[in-house]
This record gives sequence, C-alpha cells and structure tokens, in this order.
Amino acid sequence: MALSSDNLNDHLYSTNLTLSDLFNNHTFAHDPSGLIPILDSWGPQLQNSNSAVLQAAAGELGQLKASLQNGDRAGAAALMQRLGEQASRSASNTHDWAGPTCTTASATSCATWASC
Repeated sequence: MALSSDNLNDHLYSTNLTLSDLFNNHTFAHDPSGLIPILDSWGPQLQNSNSAVLQAAAGELGQLKASLQNGDRAGAAALMQRLGEQASRSASNTHDWAGPTCTTASATSCATWASC
C-alpha cells in the first residue's frame, strides 16, 4: 500500500498513540518487541513509495526490527537515535520549505501551536 494523504494522517496519529503508550507505560524498557507491529505497519507503505528516501527508511526500519528480534539493544538504540536525528532534520527542512512557523516568542502568545 502506498502512502496517500487520505490514510497518512490517520496512520501517523495511530502510530503516535501506540508509541506514546509503549514508552509511557514503561513496557518498552522491559520488552522492546512491542515496537515490531508498528514497524511492520510502516514497512510496506514506505517500500512501495516512489521516494528513494522513504524506501531507504523502510530498509532502516527493517534493520531495527531485526535488531529487536535478535535482542541487540545497543544496535537498536543506535539505529533509533539515527532515525530520530534524520526525522528531526527532515521536519526542519519541511518547516523551512513551508514558510514561517511559530517561534518561541510567538508560540507563547498563540492559543495553540496550530493557530500560529
């Protein structure tokens, strides 16, 4: 299944809720395999995209899944760190491309971030 605007927001929201539950309930520290269904849900969508960047991300998520399945916590942690840094850079680039965003000063005067 390819990513589409119709299902992307729902999938991102669902993933965010699942990750929040996994990390906030401290189950991830004891059993990181709870992340595997999330990785499985994103793999096909990313692999079938027309973007080399998204296809590369799918490969890295596959490596993360393998690390988790093999009990390689150090490898999984390093890969999660790298993926987080890449996601942060991509988000920053998107904000730069999209135009002005909230600054710390303006955000404090906004009722919500979305209203900026």
